[in-house]
Amino acid sequence: MKRRHRLLLILVPVLAVLAGAAVWWALTPREPAYGGKSLLRWIAEIKAGPSANPPRFAPSPAEAEAVKAMGLNAIPGLLESVRDRDYEPWWSATYRHCYLHLPPGLSGVLPAPARLNPEGEWVFRCFVAERCNGLWPQTKPLLLSTLRHPRSEVRSTAIWALSWQTNLPAEVFQALTNRLQDSDGEVRMYVHAAIAHYGAAASNALPAIVDNLLSRNRPAGFNPSERERAAGADALGRMGPAAAAAVPVLQAGAAQRTSSYYRISSAIALWRIRHHAPDALPVLIEDFEKVPDVMPMILACLGEMGPEAAEAVPRIVRFLDSTPDPNVFGFGAVLNRQVALEALRKIAPDVAAKWEREGENKEP
Repeated sequence: MKRRHRLLLILVPVLAVLAGAAVWWALTPREPAYGGKSLLRWIAEIKAGPSANPPRFAPSPAEAEAVKAMGLNAIPGLLESVRDRDYEPWWSATYRHCYLHLPPGLSGVLPAPARLNPEGEWVFRCFVAERCNGLWPQTKPLLLSTLRHPRSEVRSTAIWALSWQTNLPAEVFQALTNRLQDSDGEVRMYVHAAIAHYGAAASNALPAIVDNLLSRNRPAGFNPSERERAAGADALGRMGPAAAAAVPVLQAGAAQRTSSYYRISSAIALWRIRHHAPDALPVLIEDFEKVPDVMPMILACLGEMGPEAAEAVPRIVRFLDSTPDPNVFGFGAVLNRQVALEALRKIAPDVAAKWEREGENKEP
C-alpha cells in the first residue's frame, strides 16, 4: 500500500472524530455565565450564604442580579441544583463517616468535616421558586415537565413556583391534581397548598384529596404525615361550600386526638365550609396553644366568627395577659398577640377596648 493511502487511512478517522467533536461542541448548550463566573459557581455562593460571616439568609444583591441577568437560560440549572436540606455529596459523607471512626490522635491531625448547611439548601430552594415565578409564563412548559422529575425535592420546588400564580390555565391545575398520587409526602403537601389558591374552583380535586386523607385507593404502606393531612384539610376549607361532600371526613379529623395540627385544620375547614361555629369552636378553644405556629390560624378563624365566638373571649384575654411563650421567638410572639387583639376586637369590641385601656394605665 502506498504511503499516501496509509496516511489517508489514519487521517480520515481522526478527522471524522474531530468533526464530530466540533459538531457536538457547537450543538451542546453552554452553561450560562455572568461576570466571569459560571451559573454553578453563583449557585455555590448562594448556598454558602447562611454559613458566611455574617450569615445571609437570602442571595446578596450581586448574586440575585447575576442570576436575573442569565434569564430563562438559568432556570434548568437552578432546578437541577435543588437538593434536600440534609443533602451532602457522597465523598463528603464518606469522609465524615470515616473521620468519626478515626483514632483520637489521627482525627486531631486531619481537618474536621465541613459543617452541613441545611439553611443554605432551603434559602436556595426559595430563591429558585421565586425566579421561576418571576419569569412566568415563559417557565410554564419547563415547570410542567419538572413535575415528573425523578427527584422529589425538584418536583416540590416546581409545585411551589406554580402555587404563587393565580388564574392558572386548566392544564396546570390538572397537572397539579395528578401529583396528588405522588409517592412523596412532601410533594403531595405542596400540591395541597397550591390547590388551596384556587378556592372553590378546585372542587374537581376534592375526591383525590379525600382519598389521601383516608389513605383510600392508595398503595400498601401509604401513611400521610400530620402536616400533609393538615394541608389537605386546609385545601378543602378554602373551597368553601363547594367542599360540602368532605364534611364527614373533616368531622372525623376534628374529633380525633392523635394529631392536634390535623384536628385544628379540620375544625377551621369545617367553619369555612358550613359557617357553623359549633363545628369548630370547641376544638379551637381546647387546642388553643397546643401548636404555637398555627395560633394565628386559630385566632383568624375566631375573628371570622365574630360574636359567635363569644365563648372564646376568656381564653383570648387570658392569652393576652400571659407571659410570652419562651418557645416562640422574635416577631412570632408579637404577631400572635396582635392577631389575638384583632380577633378580640371583632368578637367583643367592648372587652377589647377595656383590655387596651387597662394596658395603657398599667405601670411601665
